[in-house]
Amino acid sequence: MKKRFLFTTVLLFALSLINNPTSVKATPTLTNSTSVSGSGATSMVLFLCLAILAVSILVQWKLFTKAGEKGWWALVPFANTYHLFKIVWGRGSLFWLLFLPIGNFVLIYATCYKLAKAYGKGNGFAIACLFFPSILPVIIALDKNCLYQGPQGKGKTAVIVATVLISVLYFVAIFLLGGLLAAMDNKLGETGYTSSGVSTWNQEDTLFGQESADSDCTYQTLTNDIVSVSVPALPDSVVSGSSMYGYKDGISLRTDLGFNMDDTQTVISETVDTLTDTYEMLDYSKIEVGDIFEGNGCVAQQISYEKDGTQCLTIINVKLQDEYPVTTIIEVDNTMATPDTKSTLNELCQWYHLVF
Repeated sequence: MKKRFLFTTVLLFALSLINNPTSVKATPTLTNSTSVSGSGATSMVLFLCLAILAVSILVQWKLFTKAGEKGWWALVPFANTYHLFKIVWGRGSLFWLLFLPIGNFVLIYATCYKLAKAYGKGNGFAIACLFFPSILPVIIALDKNCLYQGPQGKGKTAVIVATVLISVLYFVAIFLLGGLLAAMDNKLGETGYTSSGVSTWNQEDTLFGQESADSDCTYQTLTNDIVSVSVPALPDSVVSGSSMYGYKDGISLRTDLGFNMDDTQTVISETVDTLTDTYEMLDYSKIEVGDIFEGNGCVAQQISYEKDGTQCLTIINVKLQDEYPVTTIIEVDNTMATPDTKSTLNELCQWYHLVF
């Protein structure tokens, strides 16, 4: 009777810590409010963990003694699980199946069900244990009318097979998924780095109803580590991975190969917004955005503005290459114009099939 009273008292005290863990913490002496708050939170978490551990040990201790086992096994890690499975299934070594991923959930729920049956509970209580596996065992431990009936080994083989089978299927699925991802990576690598995967800008394409003129322009190769593309370039252009920059006669040429499979409308809209915001920050005046032109999978748009009282313009062109956007920006700074600026602009428009 005294042992039962002591067990119940300690259990209720542990449960009170769970419900109100701050009720037993020391009064903080720190003056800094942030430190006090952090100390209180740490104390609450510590008491909560200790309370859960105390409840777990006390419940297992009581379950073990009811089944004729030594109660102190509840204090020994792994051994307590071994003896619990011995009580429930009649075979403690089954607890090693808990280390199987995914499939171990079958064993856990089956053990909860069999635990209730092993202590004489009905089917309803046993099913409830599946939904409240942390609460109902406390009732079994405290209920003096709940006596141990012996191990419940019936259906043990089916539980073992189901646990192992589900875990095996899980490993097979992971293996197949890994193989699929590797195959996709290889395919992307082939399209990005073999000679057949390098996409050259086709000068025979027709945009806006105009044939491209022949030109002796040079080409530079851009890559985003997935695909590559060769694009027309000004002399002495600088290439860095997926970007290229060139300058001649007051005209700057920038070409970028995107990393995302965005549509041309989205890319040109975002580019135009970025450029207009930049021009406004630079105090350019009379900024006007022209209409969008479309043709043969490309879109183009023009921005006009005044810089230091001189009319300037920017042409943006977006074309998809292997489903990745290639954005070309031609900025004509007439404040730096030379006698060859107009011919250079005409040449760039021919290279990129632009007609304005």
